[in-house]
Amino acid sequence: MLCDLLEGIKQGRPVNNIRGLAFLKDNIPIVNQALPLLDLDELPLPDRRFLDLPLYKGESTPGLPGRKTAVIYTSRGCPYACSFCASKIVHRQRIRFRSMKKIFEEIEDIVALGFNHLTVEDDVFTLDSRRVREFCSYLIKKHPQVSWDCDSRVDALNEELLAIMKESQYKKIAMGVESGSPRILKLINKNIDIHQVKAAFQLTKKMGIATQAFFMLGSPDETLEDIKMTEKLIFEIDPDFLFLSIFVPYPGTALYNDMLKAGLLAEGKWDSFIFFGQTVPWRTHHFSNQDLVRIRKGISRRFYFRLSYMYKKLSAVRGKEDLRYLIRGGIVAFRTILPSENKFTKSRELIAK
Repeated sequence: MLCDLLEGIKQGRPVNNIRGLAFLKDNIPIVNQALPLLDLDELPLPDRRFLDLPLYKGESTPGLPGRKTAVIYTSRGCPYACSFCASKIVHRQRIRFRSMKKIFEEIEDIVALGFNHLTVEDDVFTLDSRRVREFCSYLIKKHPQVSWDCDSRVDALNEELLAIMKESQYKKIAMGVESGSPRILKLINKNIDIHQVKAAFQLTKKMGIATQAFFMLGSPDETLEDIKMTEKLIFEIDPDFLFLSIFVPYPGTALYNDMLKAGLLAEGKWDSFIFFGQTVPWRTHHFSNQDLVRIRKGISRRFYFRLSYMYKKLSAVRGKEDLRYLIRGGIVAFRTILPSENKFTKSRELIAK
């Protein structure tokens, strides 16, 4: 698409027919026909030698101080249809896999540059257990010194799969739970249940793998009772790392459309469409934007500032790298989840409670 655009500009041709292009004409958004999805193996390997490599060799993965981390994708897209997620919009609810040959070529290049940890950023890396086993076997045989982590769904794991992952220096699993309320899980089309959540976290802890849980607040119909169920589940599964955010209604998602129709959303404030913002330009049927931020911070504080949690983290310190990481993480936590002394300014576009 970029090559077509540059060629069109060079030749003075109109851009109306360039597939995959979106632009403003007379301040009106124009979106041309989409391009077909690429075969991922047609893309060249990313050349990380253009990067200032020392900047990218820090501990960018929670809980893994001192590791030199590189990010790798083995697939794009997700076959699920969660109502809050934009992946199905971007990737048309399809999943495309890179060949294992291409993945292994990229890993060889990554290791040659001095990285010793891989973060696999696929939406759900564990969907195809055959590919996961092949990936693990390769690392065990070729690069036993390289550790890694990835994201998964709670219903895409079993003990046999986790065992070979653990053998290949798998260090941390991140799983999207989103809510502790069965009602909300059904409304957002997450297609998991609380039993699966508890079983997945219990199993990964049994295998000695660090756990990271993603939860969200602020589904349009969520009530205080739903939120209490979420907090209860958070403390029950007790992940090593909690990422509690506010639902972000990304354009094109079912959640966005529902909130727009209900008059809960102020459009055009895109710089506030972030997971951990100090305010958000929307409200729900039961909570204001201020309420959502206050509740998120409150649950996060109660989780991270427990004596038992702090003791567990201090007990795991094995050296200067661990201590430095813990201090930096603590500073970030204080800045992110402590209550603000300033009152939030209400946008006049928001509907009053």
